[in-house]
Amino acid sequence: MNISLPAELEELVREKVKSGLYGNASEVIRDALRRTFLDRPSEEEVIAYAIKDVLERIERGEEKLYDDPDFEKKIRERVLKKHLETA
Repeated sequence: MNISLPAELEELVREKVKSGLYGNASEVIRDALRRTFLDRPSEEEVIAYAIKDVLERIERGEEKLYDDPDFEKKIRERVLKKHLETA
């Protein structure tokens, strides 16, 4: 299936992929359709939940933050994987 998007939406899709949360444009579109038609949480809601969860685990001593320049990217990948598994 091929779809056409207005330039504004095309740029939005590119920005989402560039953010690292999605691997490609198809993932962005699938996620948007799931959220729209299947009433799934938005990526922002999923990330907020994951961050809250990580912070709570840090407070309980179950997880540590490391001086890792890729920490944010790893968290986003972990959140996306979990989000896609439940979709």
